[in-house]
Amino acid sequence: MREVCSDVDAVIHTAGMNAQDCIEDPVSALEFNGVATARLVRASKLSGVSKFIYFSTVHVYNYPLIGEVNEETCPINKHPYATSHLAGENVVLSESSLRGTVFRLSNAVGAPIHMSANCWMLFVNDICRQAVISKAIKLNTSGEIQRDFVAIDRVV
Repeated sequence: MREVCSDVDAVIHTAGMNAQDCIEDPVSALEFNGVATARLVRASKLSGVSKFIYFSTVHVYNYPLIGEVNEETCPINKHPYATSHLAGENVVLSESSLRGTVFRLSNAVGAPIHMSANCWMLFVNDICRQAVISKAIKLNTSGEIQRDFVAIDRVV
C-alpha cells in the first residue's frame, strides 16, 4: 500500500463491505472496514500523505434513525456494518499527522459502475431493477420508513 500512496497528496477512501455482507460475516467486516482502513492510514502516513478522507455511514448512530441526528449524536448502533465503519473512523481521526476527515453518508444513490457491483439490494437500485426486469415494484419494507437521498454526483 505504501507504493500506491507514494507521491500522493490526499487519499479518498470509499471502499467497504455493504451492510448485508457485514451481518453475514462480522469478522471480515471488521477486518476490511476497520483493519484494512488502519493499514491504509499507516501506509498514507509513512508515504507522506497529508490529507485522508474516509467515507463512512450515518448508520453508526443507530438503526432505525429517529429524530434529529448530527455530529453530537452518540454512535450506538451495534450492527457489524456500523461498528466496523466506526473502527475505521477512529483510526482516521486518531492519526495526528494526517488531516483526517470523515463523511458519514446517508443514502447516496446513483448507477453502479459495473453491472456486477454488489449493490442491487439497496433501495433505489432494487426498485429500478425491479421496474426494468419485472415491470413492477414491490417494497421490501412497510413503506413507512422515511429516508433522505443524495445523488452520487453531488457527493463527488
